[in-house]
Amino acid sequence: DYYASRGLGDVYKRQFLDTLQISMKTDSAVYPVGTKSVSVDLNNNNSEVLFFGEDYMVARKEGNQWLLLNGDNAWTDIGIRVGQGEKYQFTANLYPLFNDNRPGNYRVYKEIGFYDSKEKWFMVAEFRIE
Repeated sequence: DYYASRGLGDVYKRQFLDTLQISMKTDSAVYPVGTKSVSVDLNNNNSEVLFFGEDYMVARKEGNQWLLLNGDNAWTDIGIRVGQGEKYQFTANLYPLFNDNRPGNYRVYKEIGFYDSKEKWFMVAEFRIE
């Protein structure tokens, strides 16, 4: 499994919608079937600078577990800094050609951390497809 090989087996243990005055959410709570992408805002109201890359993951809830959608696993390795009071906006592609994006609950996961810190965690934005 690609994500397990990246050490993401514990992605579901360290995830937050809102923590340390940092929040992440999609522009809308509900999207129609056939949606190709969702816009996500990551807001930093913490005094520390956030640091992360372009990568993200999208998962759909199946029963009591979250299954990662297929997507583009190639990323440009850059560092993005977001200071206090700043917002970072990105587009999460849902790749409907590769995925059966049927009605249900979805999550966007983004691994972030503080600048000059090795500790990282996942922020989560939840949405529905109806």
